[in-house]
Amino acid sequence: MTARPDDAMATVLELLREPPAEPDTGSGYLDLLGTTEAAAGPVQRLWESGPGASGYERLAALVRTAFPAVRPRIGELRLTEGQRVLDIGTGPGQVTGELARLVGPRGLVAGLDLSVPMLRRAAGTAAPNTAFVRADATELPFRDAVFDAVHSAYTIQLVREGAAMLAEMTRVLRPGGRLCVLAPGVARPNERVRGGLERSGKLWLRPAAELVELAREAGLSEVRGSSHMVSQLLTASRPR
Repeated sequence: MTARPDDAMATVLELLREPPAEPDTGSGYLDLLGTTEAAAGPVQRLWESGPGASGYERLAALVRTAFPAVRPRIGELRLTEGQRVLDIGTGPGQVTGELARLVGPRGLVAGLDLSVPMLRRAAGTAAPNTAFVRADATELPFRDAVFDAVHSAYTIQLVREGAAMLAEMTRVLRPGGRLCVLAPGVARPNERVRGGLERSGKLWLRPAAELVELAREAGLSEVRGSSHMVSQLLTASRPR
């Protein structure tokens, strides 16, 4: 049986800890935040803007073509048909669509983001087995252990509370489930530059070794971190 968009959203609502009495899905995604707060830094403000959201897809395609090492590593999730996947920092939905194809019509992908323009673009091209949610990555709205895999590409650098984000990703992951996080950065960052980006740019660039430490603190197992040019990769699983 092929999933329908309404079915995907209905399933996502069932996965919530506190489903809203009157879900706000009028824009094609479930809005759990309501009023829009000002973005924290210049990069976040760019993605919150209409031009930024529309240009993101083109920029991402160019970067992935020029630098294959920065491409999303969704193969690390070892997905099979029928699984449920959470994609944090879904953006305009490009990677979310790839995840949806891998889990097939019986599977489900929930794409989560803060940006209204990004979510609108993503919802406009969503696969039938996909639903989008506007929510905070450090306070995920889902019940414990409801996803088979959690993916996040180039989002954790926008979050000051990286430990809280990884703890929440771990919480919603079922025992034995896989996690994959990609972040920009280098293995040995210049601390002066890093500090300046945190203060002025609201960007928290964490090398793979630091991501590994945070993942272990969150209770994950099979934790592996590696550096690929300007991309940091973290993979792990939740203990059974």
